[in-house]
This record gives sequence, structure tokens and C-alpha cells, in this order.
Amino acid sequence: MHPRPASPSPPIGIHRRASFPALTILELLVSLAIFASVMLVIAQAITTIQATWIKTRARADGYRNTRIALDTIARRITQATLASYWITPEEPAGSEPQRHSHLHFISGDAQQLIGGETIGHAIFFQAPFGQSASSDTTSASGAPAHEHLTETLNAWGYFVESSSDRQDRPDFLANEPDLAPPKTRFRLMEFRQPTAELTLLKMQTLAGVTAPKPQIDSEDSPRSWFATPLGKVSPKERHVSLLADNIVALIIRPLPRPSKNLTFAPATSYEYDSRPSRSDLSPQAIATRHRLPPAVQLIALAISEDHLQHLEIDPGKAAAEASQLRSLIRSKFQDTTHIDEDLTALERELTQRKIPHALVTQTVPIPEGN
Repeated sequence: MHPRPASPSPPIGIHRRASFPALTILELLVSLAIFASVMLVIAQAITTIQATWIKTRARADGYRNTRIALDTIARRITQATLASYWITPEEPAGSEPQRHSHLHFISGDAQQLIGGETIGHAIFFQAPFGQSASSDTTSASGAPAHEHLTETLNAWGYFVESSSDRQDRPDFLANEPDLAPPKTRFRLMEFRQPTAELTLLKMQTLAGVTAPKPQIDSEDSPRSWFATPLGKVSPKERHVSLLADNIVALIIRPLPRPSKNLTFAPATSYEYDSRPSRSDLSPQAIATRHRLPPAVQLIALAISEDHLQHLEIDPGKAAAEASQLRSLIRSKFQDTTHIDEDLTALERELTQRKIPHALVTQTVPIPEGN
């Protein structure tokens, strides 16, 4: 057998080309379609993650701000006082001693208490916070007036209203509205009336002696001590300051103290008044007269600032949603026995409308000795 001759080597300078199978147009189109589908899925995933992160961040921010606001309210309410004392009526003979107080603790529907653009509930009381005069009041030495009186009595309160931040701005911004357009928001307000302007007790001179006369004993206007200043326009005259923005509603549920002498069922309304009408002899009035509630449940609903800023693009849509929120809140929380159902329905409605929100609840015990 003869050996097979070797293949001749290619000439010098000539290289052998490797051959690869070429892609057809159909294969190229299929590859591009698969690549586009994968990129679309990735883009949708990134969008979903981003939206979830924004929603979570907004909820966390709202929860944190709302929790801080509720903690502030809780600290103040625990210091509420009635400074009650016992008196024995002269008539009829042998009457049992009765609790009495010149101070006032009241909570309930904000519209009924103060009116205006309020929503949800409001609460007002007195406490020894030591704010004896307005912050701009100074003595001859230049120091804040009566700064050493650290336990003077003040009128205090909380409520939510829809208002603009224009009045809260410094003069250099108020005079240049185009630099920062005013924002209208639901705002949790704090009512802080200094001792020097406390109208609960009015000084009166009798027989040459000046003494405080309890204005609250007059049933003509038992709520004027907070309703009158809050009815004014100027924030300084109203004695209010902003506690938190974007709190849509403050729900206040006092827990009444049962009477020892009566079979008493807690009231189904959210109202609590330590000074009901003298003619009101209902078990509820008797159990709450001149007494603080043992505890108060606070419920605050906050919505996202990002959501509100997005709505501001369309003022008509923003106004419509604000009106819907007012109607939604006012249609609920009328009966304390339905509070769980109202909260569930409220969250469901907000979720359906895709409104980022945070609902925070806190129960505040009030010391009986106050």
C-alpha cells in the first residue's frame, strides 16, 4: 500500500479562513424579540420596586411624623387637671358632698366645638404648663415676663383644620408670594393660651377686694374660653401653632369612668364634657361631671406629602379629593361601638383610591389625682 501524499501547504502569505455559520434574518429577529421581552420584564420590575419604595418611604415618613405628634399630645393630656374639690350643698339637709371644679375638660366633634374648616375631633383642657405670657412679652430687664412662674395654669387644645401656611410665614416670604406659593394642607394645630390671657377665670373687684370669678360657671357661654380666641383671624390672637402637616383627622375617644352608685354603660358618642348642664341628670352627665376621663384613645390619620404635591398639578382634582376626605371622615366615627368597623372601612376606602396613608393609634392614661 502506498502512503497517502500529504496535502500541499498553502502558499506563503495566504491564511486559511475559518468558516462560521451565518445568522439568518429570521433568527436575528427572534433574538431581538427575546432580548426586548427580557428588557421589558426588567424595566417593569424596576418600576414596581421603585413605586413600592416610594410608597413605603412615604408611609414611613407619615407614620414617624404622626407618631411624634401623638406623643406630644399624649404628654400634654397626661398633665390635664381639673383641680376638683368637694362641697356640701346647703339644701337639702344631709346632702352628700359633691365634687366641684372651676376648670374644664371637653372633647368632641370639632365642627360643633369651634366650627370653621375643621375635621374630625377636638380636645381642650387646662394644665400647669408654666407659659405665663406670650413669647414676645418681656419684662423691663429684657427677660421673658414671669419666667420664674413655671407652673402657672394654661388653656390647651388640639384640632385639625384645612388652612394655608401663608399666615405662618415670615414677613420676607409673605411679601414675596411668587417665590414660594402658599400651600393648603390639613394641619394638626395646637392651641396654647398663656396664663396672662386665660379667660377661664376673670378678675372682679367685690367690696374692694379683687378676686377671680369663674366665668365657666355661667352656662350662657361655657365654651367661650377657647371658642372666642379660635374664632379670630390672626394666629397670634388665636394662640395656635402648627404641630404637624398632612394629618387629615384626629379622632379622640375618651373612656368614661363608671359611676360607683349607678349601673353605668360608657356613652356611645365621642363627646366628653366635665361640665355638662346642671339640668342634665343623665347617668353620663353624673359620671363625668367635674371628673377627667381615666384614659383617652387618640387616632390620627396622615396622608403622604408626595401624593399631595402630585395632586397640586391639577388644583381642581386636589380640591375634589379634599372635599371627599372631609365627607368620608364626617360620615364615620359617630358611635364608639362601631369604631373598629369605621377604621376598617376608612382604610379600605383610602386604599381603593390609592391614597398613601398611615393610621396611628395611641391610648393615653390620665392620672386620677389630676
